[in-house]
Amino acid sequence: MEKLAIISDVHANLTALHAVLADCKKRQVSHIFCLGDSILKCTRPAEVMDCLLGVCDVVLMGNSDYAICRPEAKEKHFWTREKLGEKRANQIMELPVFHEFYCSGHLIRLFHASPYGLDYIFNPMFSNRNTIYSGVEHMNPMDLFANTSFIGKTSEDPVPDVVGYGHIHTPCLFRYQNKTILIPVV
Repeated sequence: MEKLAIISDVHANLTALHAVLADCKKRQVSHIFCLGDSILKCTRPAEVMDCLLGVCDVVLMGNSDYAICRPEAKEKHFWTREKLGEKRANQIMELPVFHEFYCSGHLIRLFHASPYGLDYIFNPMFSNRNTIYSGVEHMNPMDLFANTSFIGKTSEDPVPDVVGYGHIHTPCLFRYQNKTILIPVV
């Protein structure tokens, strides 16, 4: 039986990434998927990106990745972007925003935050009402299963049975209306 690992929000923390990858090796994980926010916040963005691109089956773009690597950010001289270099920044801008696959007959869809964009939030633990995030908050968990233009899906496409996303840095797994929602972190 193949084993899958879904990780997210590494945020340039090479030490944590190495620990997770060592655990994946010990558990004989055969496929690793990274849900974005691979850079920014810690000190090893280039090494983390090189490692993720080398070991992961799929690396998705997160909001932090986009913020640092979008073309107009080059003029801001972000420390993280300078550490990455332009070749890696361009690679990050080419990363997909979602990935889906079938496993045991279930359609699994992965994205960084939401099928609506890189900054949208559904947090099953608490609301972001009356915060700076209230304008991008999903109140209904079923929004996570939507087929949207952001991910290039229409109402004609199949709806996933399982969604996985990161972004909120709170690991969680739960069922809602016969659907599964998975939130991993490194």
